[in-house]
Amino acid sequence: MRIALLSATERASNGALRAEQKLAGRSVLEWQVDLALRLQCERIICLCTAPASELIIAQQRRVEGKGLSFHALRNHLQLTNLVRADDAIFVQLDGLIVDQDALDDDCGADAALQNCIFEISSDHPLSAAYPADFQRIDKDKHWGGVAVLPGECAAALKEMPEDADAVSLLLRIGLQARVVREDVPITLLENNQWVLASDAESLNLRGKALMEANLSQPSWAGPGAVIAAAIVRQTADRWLGAGSEIAAAAAVAGFLVAAILAGIGFAPAGIALASVGAFAASLADSSGRLRRGISLHAAQSALSNWIAPVTTMLSCAVLMIANWEAGAMLVSLSIPLLAIGLSYLAGSTGSKPSQAFWRDNALHLAIFAGAAFFGLLQNALLVFSLGALLQLLLRVRNKKAIM
Repeated sequence: MRIALLSATERASNGALRAEQKLAGRSVLEWQVDLALRLQCERIICLCTAPASELIIAQQRRVEGKGLSFHALRNHLQLTNLVRADDAIFVQLDGLIVDQDALDDDCGADAALQNCIFEISSDHPLSAAYPADFQRIDKDKHWGGVAVLPGECAAALKEMPEDADAVSLLLRIGLQARVVREDVPITLLENNQWVLASDAESLNLRGKALMEANLSQPSWAGPGAVIAAAIVRQTADRWLGAGSEIAAAAAVAGFLVAAILAGIGFAPAGIALASVGAFAASLADSSGRLRRGISLHAAQSALSNWIAPVTTMLSCAVLMIANWEAGAMLVSLSIPLLAIGLSYLAGSTGSKPSQAFWRDNALHLAIFAGAAFFGLLQNALLVFSLGALLQLLLRVRNKKAIM
């Protein structure tokens, strides 16, 4: 069995537990549990001072919800009853955050679970700044913060004092058992991919790296998406929880009120509010994509699969209500459907600026709100339809030219 051994006892420079520090809206302990799940650990053991804390209970529920086991222990004596000789113990330093994708790329998931003690040089900034955490192994090397040890090492803990540090003991026992030692790949030590949650600056640098890697920059031709991505990037700690769901709920509510306003004769105001709803939908989409990109084990939702088509349908519904004319019902209903439908097709695939424009529902609705204010909504819809149709025809022509 693969067992992960984590800790939530050490404190950062601000006095709070390292495990409680936030990175992109998620606790450091949650990131460490992510890595354990990524490496297919079936049992997770966390050494802590308060097993009933909210932090520990949240991770216990999360792990047990996946059908795995989670144990919160106060000392290493209980650990010996949970580890068998043929198990593999994946040990992570308290507060250490390792880039999951980079670990896979440099070590591979299987290689990362071979018995091994990762080490760094004595002159590395981490070992120089935190010698008590990255313990000295010999005159030239310090522990790198990660080790995979055979389960039989845990048996020796029975003879050790109750107040001794379990991770330090296991590391020493592993060294005495001549477990293989390997250098942490240099690429992992660069670009903030191997970070100790000791202070806010370290976490901020890692957070910025995560944003750059997992939140793409939309084309300038779709300003609504650009602004939404910028907001999510700057406020990621608020969006990775339930931010996507909150923004999606706000979008739906905005569209419903917009439809009511359009139906009672306030078409410009209704369409303008629908534009705000479409922008909220862009926020939901950006934050959902970021959450999915950052961690496969973070709580996910299906928002990204339906937010775009639902926004398109609601936009069309508001415009149809706003353009309603009792005497020409077929025309008044079909023109908004044609305009929004063609724009959806024109922007459905590709990353060119022109296609980004046709995907930006918030921008479209803002334009239509202005046109409605001057009594030109139907004219604007017709021009918009012709523009989207032209974009589609040019795309087909370009494909034929390439063939």
